[in-house]
Amino acid sequence: MKKVLRVLGQALVIVLMTLVVDFVLLATVFSGMKRSWADAATAYTEAYILTDYDHDLAPNAKSQRAWGNIVYSWQTDRYGFRIGDCAPGEAEKDRPAIFVVGDSFTEAIGSSYEKSFAGLMACDAAKQGKAVWNLGVASYSPAIYHRKIRLAAQRLGLKPTEIYVFLDLSDIGDDANIYRVGEDGVVRSTSFHWFDIGQFALDNFAAFRLGYDLFLSSSFSTASSRTLPACTRGATVCTGRIIASTYPPARSFVASAAPL
Repeated sequence: MKKVLRVLGQALVIVLMTLVVDFVLLATVFSGMKRSWADAATAYTEAYILTDYDHDLAPNAKSQRAWGNIVYSWQTDRYGFRIGDCAPGEAEKDRPAIFVVGDSFTEAIGSSYEKSFAGLMACDAAKQGKAVWNLGVASYSPAIYHRKIRLAAQRLGLKPTEIYVFLDLSDIGDDANIYRVGEDGVVRSTSFHWFDIGQFALDNFAAFRLGYDLFLSSSFSTASSRTLPACTRGATVCTGRIIASTYPPARSFVASAAPL
């Protein structure tokens, strides 16, 4: 047992020394590499803004994003909805409106709008004379969904005829541990995020950055995860339907228009 502990202790010391050297070299000799990572991260940090429901997409934003070895275009309209080919605009406001809301799966991080399931829905709906508005934003949860839907309807000046809510298993943890709804109705996130520690490691250690990039390019990062079916609050009719997409198919439900 002592021998095992000795070996583990030696391994820990080696790891710590390696990380110290990694941190120092990246901050001095390879500082240009560190700055390039920061510049690439700007596309993400400037894409989100603070709101009364914690956060949203910045309006009129356009950038090229990197997700592992994937580079894709990312753009929002004047309302802060992600857009691309087939996305509705001012001219489509008179069409029957379909809202799609969810977290990063719905925002489609790592994918172009056209290849996301929301983009595919928008193109199919456009052929039918309808308009699909993508309300999805990374790290959203049920505490935010209803508030975002209400605000989107107010911004657009219309009432959706259908609402698709794509729940994710992470929503449970987000509502339980991250978000709090105050007495004033404002959604606030807790001050501590494990994400902050991860981001610090990615920004300051080449070893973590290399491991992260290898993970994103591996099959593990694209393992399928099913979303849970949901109906919007107050819905009167729900009919199941499979939505085709470049992601694993997700079971969703269509809810008839209900008071927002």
